[in-house]
Amino acid sequence: MKLAQLALVPMLVLALFAGTGMAAQTPTDTPGQAGEAGPPNDLPGPVPDFVEDLLGSIQQFIDGALEGDLGDAVSGIAGDSSESGG
Repeated sequence: MKLAQLALVPMLVLALFAGTGMAAQTPTDTPGQAGEAGPPNDLPGPVPDFVEDLLGSIQQFIDGALEGDLGDAVSGIAGDSSESGG
């Protein structure tokens, strides 16, 4: 009787692993969900023109070529954009 019980334990363990593997491979709840994966179709609009100037000032600061304070440079550029309505 003990031999039969010992042989049953590995079969139960295999059945448990097979059952969890099958549960992990269940299909999605929504049939068309896989086709909707990925980035959205609507991309954001282009950035305002002053953003290029801001990034240029930051790069100059990183390179050590910016004369003066980075905060003053960024404030000057961003402050100019408020006059154009943006």
